[in-house]
Amino acid sequence: MKKTHSFRLVAVIAFAAVISQSQAQLGDISKGLTVNVTAASLNADLFGGLDFFAKANEHFATAMMPAKEAQEMITRLKSENQDDRRQAVKDSTPLIEQAAKEAKAKGEALSAQATEEIRKGQKEIGKGTAKWTAVGVSLGVVAKKGDGDAALLAAIPVAQEMLKDLPDLKRMNDTLKELKPLMKK
Repeated sequence: MKKTHSFRLVAVIAFAAVISQSQAQLGDISKGLTVNVTAASLNADLFGGLDFFAKANEHFATAMMPAKEAQEMITRLKSENQDDRRQAVKDSTPLIEQAAKEAKAKGEALSAQATEEIRKGQKEIGKGTAKWTAVGVSLGVVAKKGDGDAALLAAIPVAQEMLKDLPDLKRMNDTLKELKPLMKK
């Protein structure tokens, strides 16, 4: 791996750690440093994180979007196809962020249900971040070792591409956090 890729990887790992909800949600990331990284373990963390992000966006859509739009989004987010689910997360993230910005601009109190859905979504996004932090650590282990089987080497570009979605997810989550004054206690 080139030095620029290593720098980007370190930046992604640092970024993922910063946006985590709490140390408890991160779990023991150091375990990834002591085990053998395989394509299966990398993909399990990668797609496990995607599942959490999809669940987070389901909650956020329920809270922030009109019912019909939310249901359409949720249907896509529950796709069995990983590529379709990833695209649904990518597509729904800016829409949810925009809805949150509009809600903030209106300044109207959110319903108890919307508040609860946002809180549930933020827990899920924290879990997804933890999973993708583990992916970043795993990629760092693979880069440090400098070797790997063909399946693992083939999985690395997919993982790197998916990790590029973290900034958009973070921005959306930060926008939702700005709604805290409008949320029911």
